[in-house]
Amino acid sequence: MEVAVIGQAVVDPTLSGVNQTSIFRILKGHPYNIKLVQELNEDDFGRRFHFCETISERVMNNPHYLFHLCFSDECTFFLNGTVNRHNCRYWTDSRPQIFHGIHTLQPQKLNVWVGIYCDHLIGPFFIPGNLTGELYYQLLEEFIDPVITEIIENDPRYSENEVVFQQDGASPHFAQVRVFSDDHFPGRWIGRRGPTEWPPRSPDLSPLDFFLWDHLKSIIYKTEPADLNDL
Repeated sequence: MEVAVIGQAVVDPTLSGVNQTSIFRILKGHPYNIKLVQELNEDDFGRRFHFCETISERVMNNPHYLFHLCFSDECTFFLNGTVNRHNCRYWTDSRPQIFHGIHTLQPQKLNVWVGIYCDHLIGPFFIPGNLTGELYYQLLEEFIDPVITEIIENDPRYSENEVVFQQDGASPHFAQVRVFSDDHFPGRWIGRRGPTEWPPRSPDLSPLDFFLWDHLKSIIYKTEPADLNDL
């Protein structure tokens, strides 16, 4: 049995299908969770550092700055789910540098937009098909901005002149969307070529990528959705 487990560890470090008690007893290494990460380019590090310095400085000058910051993001939910990172471990005596590729070009999927505005959740808003600049502009104008306005009007803690809107550098967030952002959040939006530049390839700086999407998927994919309506 020990030889079989060790041999399986060499062939497949995930040790899928092997009794957990046997793994703990035989192997001397540690189980490491899979972490999905975004590859960075060489000049990304300086831009990320500059962004973090800028936000830290604003928080020092205004302790309520993050309270008025609205983070936003889109996420794709595939009908067949994704790799279960909570039940998958790599066994080794040092942190591994193993990359696990997954195929995500599935025809049945659901695109979702969500915003986090301090203690308010904006959305979810479902996007028909792939997100384009025109669809995103319509989403901003007809759904997102009215909800933010409603929150400000009904909660005295918020002010229209203080709200800061964040979006990442995805292509649909560019072009005409920048005009909308300048009109509705003048000097107070974060994004590609915005008053505050959002550093590229930085999903870990957003609470949606850092927490919300993973939390939602861990709940949604506990049982396999039957179809897109169920998803």
